[in-house]
Amino acid sequence: MKRRRKYLGISQMDLAARANLSSGYIGELESGTKFPSGETLETLAEALEVRPFVLLMSSEDLSLEVRDQAVIEATDRLRSIVDKGFGELMETIRPRSGDKGTYD
Repeated sequence: MKRRRKYLGISQMDLAARANLSSGYIGELESGTKFPSGETLETLAEALEVRPFVLLMSSEDLSLEVRDQAVIEATDRLRSIVDKGFGELMETIRPRSGDKGTYD
């Protein structure tokens, strides 16, 4: 949880505000002295923009999840760029109105 919070660049107070919890409770969760209920885990996951199970993963597993998420985000960005480029390409070869079968 702490790693994700720091990755997002937010403080314990910011996370507490997002999740409607006390910053002291966030500190206890991060230090391992408390464990959240299922409902609180879901609230924290939403505030940290991850799926709840990610907050239960070990550091090693989390590294894989972060890597996989980075790959997914890069793929989505690439897909967006390709889609945009394809749309622009189609605009250049689409028949001009009034020109039957004539392409630019």
